[in-house]
Amino acid sequence: MVRLMETPAAEGRVFNIGSDEAVSVRTLAEEIIRRVDPGLKIDYLPYSRAYGEDFEDVRRRVPDVSRLYEAIGMKPQTSLAEILDDIIQWKRAQRDGGPT
Repeated sequence: MVRLMETPAAEGRVFNIGSDEAVSVRTLAEEIIRRVDPGLKIDYLPYSRAYGEDFEDVRRRVPDVSRLYEAIGMKPQTSLAEILDDIIQWKRAQRDGGPT
């Protein structure tokens, strides 16, 4: 973020700084369950019940980070596994009264 803010050519432009790796909600849920409590089960809801009858959403998102790479010569490197592990560790520390 800092490098992008310090790049004059980036001024006024919009950048996607997400991962360019597609991950389904099911895969995300499975990874969280594996790390938190393998005994948990996924509860499936019909799409309309979760979001309402009139809600329309993009079913598949894969961010394009090419503009980011062109501007600063790099793209996000943190893996989904690392992000999940960091968040889980942080939430457990919160639960146990540790630093937030």
